[in-house]
Amino acid sequence: MFKQLLFSTLCVVLFQYSAQGQTLLFNENFNTGATTNFSLNTTDMSSTASGENPWIINNVYAGGSSTFMCFGYPIPFTVPAAPQQPAGITGGPTSHHLHITPQIAINAGGTVPAASYVAADGFCIFGGQNTFSRMTVDVNTVGQDSVEFDYWWACGGSSLYFGELYYSTNGGTTWTIVNNPATSNNKWLGQTTWTNTKLSDPAWAGQATLRFGFRFVTGTTTTGSELDPGYAVDDIKINGYMLNSIAAPTFSGTAYCPGDNLVVNYTANGTYTGGNTFTAQLSDATGSFAAPTAIGSVTATTSGTINATIPMAATAGSAYRIRVVSSTPSATSPDNGANITIAAGPTAGIAASNVDSICSGSSTGITLSGYSGSIIWESSANGTTWAGSSYTGDNFTTNNLSQDLYLRALVQNSSDTSNVIMVTVVPSPTANFSYVQSGSSLEISFTNNSLGSFSGLSWNFGDGNTSSANDPTHTYATDSSYIVTLTVNNTFGCSSVFTDTINVMPVAVKLVENISINNLQIFPNPNNGQFQITLDLSRGQDLQVYLIDLNGRRVGTLHNGYLTAGAHIIQTNDFENALSTVLYILRVIGDHGFQRHKVSIVRWDSVSIDFFCRYRLPSVSTKKN
Repeated sequence: MFKQLLFSTLCVVLFQYSAQGQTLLFNENFNTGATTNFSLNTTDMSSTASGENPWIINNVYAGGSSTFMCFGYPIPFTVPAAPQQPAGITGGPTSHHLHITPQIAINAGGTVPAASYVAADGFCIFGGQNTFSRMTVDVNTVGQDSVEFDYWWACGGSSLYFGELYYSTNGGTTWTIVNNPATSNNKWLGQTTWTNTKLSDPAWAGQATLRFGFRFVTGTTTTGSELDPGYAVDDIKINGYMLNSIAAPTFSGTAYCPGDNLVVNYTANGTYTGGNTFTAQLSDATGSFAAPTAIGSVTATTSGTINATIPMAATAGSAYRIRVVSSTPSATSPDNGANITIAAGPTAGIAASNVDSICSGSSTGITLSGYSGSIIWESSANGTTWAGSSYTGDNFTTNNLSQDLYLRALVQNSSDTSNVIMVTVVPSPTANFSYVQSGSSLEISFTNNSLGSFSGLSWNFGDGNTSSANDPTHTYATDSSYIVTLTVNNTFGCSSVFTDTINVMPVAVKLVENISINNLQIFPNPNNGQFQITLDLSRGQDLQVYLIDLNGRRVGTLHNGYLTAGAHIIQTNDFENALSTVLYILRVIGDHGFQRHKVSIVRWDSVSIDFFCRYRLPSVSTKKN
């Protein structure tokens, strides 16, 4: 009996397992048209080698019509087209495959012997002849934790005509039937299109001679509702799965010092993906892995060794353990099974207080204790890259530090290393101030121009008076020169001192023009901060020449000392590129008064044509003001 087939795709996945640890143990897709992996139409399970519905391997799908002889009469028959294969089958949609077809279709040849079967009619076809095909090779599953049987199949059939699946664990001597999960019994039927099924049975693992076989059962009557196709199978795969695991690591030695190297041996079971990393981990001193420390790793997919190093920061203890973990997939070994002792390294102590945070440019001493043998000191700017020194004493002195520094001591000819000391360099503040004399009095207003962070300051006005104000005002008792000192410091004790000599002008003299200073000229004017002053003195005297901004703050001293009578040139390069474009006042103070002159300083690299058009600079002049 032959039935037309319908095509659809149905996938029943009965076994799922992590892709990790999978090994393909057997694969057959029949695409060569013949195979040595299967023997067709055997007599296993009381089957016949020459039945009415034998097994065949071909890629015939079209079907067709023909006749066969029954009691001397030609009887017509038709084999319907077999269902084509979905994309998941190798070589589909019309690849070679193993299937049942009527013997009369094989005899007809051509496109006729597609996947089908003939049912008994009690006249020409009598039925009752089962046919069996079996694997001829053993599959070794020893060492596999689980085994998967994966195949594509189709079978219409009926309650009297159906397929069966068997397995053997003794090379085909005896066979055990496998239930169809779709029917909850051992009949593989009711599937008129190709579908993929994956199965697993604990009995398949750990076998040296596992095989599978297929049988088609032919009834002796008909139900009248038989469906095509006959039992057809393709793309048979047997996959083995090993649970990924790592055995307890081994290594030589049970006692180490911080910084010691060791080789950790590990044995990995299962399959690991490319890029997997095996990492050796160290427990804490009590053997706990609640917060393990990685001590070495290797990128690998198989068993091997890991080069590991005991951390320098490891504290002394006698109950350490080591284990190995993997990344892809994740697996964790038992620990090594025995306690490991890590001895204490030398202890480096800092002798001075607050030496862990010192001021920029300062020095500090570090004392080493708790070791035996000769040592050598190492330093590092980042705590990673170390450079040795020639110093081998107990006390190490750092000089004029300007950046953070890491220090450690190594015991020569040993693996002992001190703990790492970090000396943090704190930037010191930079003290500075300016001042201006107010009006016609002896009152001086000071402005704190210190840079950097500071938490305290003190002023010494040079006349026995002090102040802790940020911008103090102080009135001197008499006009004179005073040495004023500003000291600033931060919370780390870093300090800076700035001292300047100020001239407190007499009230009476302050308003008198010094007529003993003649022909004072400034050239060039405007200038870029580099200029010269020419003048004539009618008599010798102490002369002070200052440059003052428009806020009355002194920005520089050009001369401070005695000059004889006659012509003099005062040359300055001090302000080139140091002052911004602006108008300044040149103050010249002699024994009998003072003069003031305008000085225009222009930074040519920062002044545009538009600046000159919009803001005209003062004209050059040597006129006394």
